[in-house]
Amino acid sequence: MAISPEQAVERLRREIQTLDWADLREVYNELFPTHKVTVEAARQDPELVRDQINKHIDRGLELEEIMSLWNLLIGGEQYIAFYNEIDNVFEFMKDWESVW
Repeated sequence: MAISPEQAVERLRREIQTLDWADLREVYNELFPTHKVTVEAARQDPELVRDQINKHIDRGLELEEIMSLWNLLIGGEQYIAFYNEIDNVFEFMKDWESVW
């Protein structure tokens, strides 16, 4: 199984809508490591944090950002192993474990 960058971003958008303030803070700090949001700010206004994440996504995510967020938020059985440039899709780890 594989997923296109566009499909991955849409799944990430849906996942972000379900996050509580602590998880939103973790995602925000993953995206903006030099401008981290504090516990207090995230707890006080989680919708502002969510809005800033969504605005960043609207501007377009780099492939590495998609992979990083996917593995942070979804991961598990659907851990992304790498980006397949030939087919323009992300490949999942479980599909490649038998190859390695």
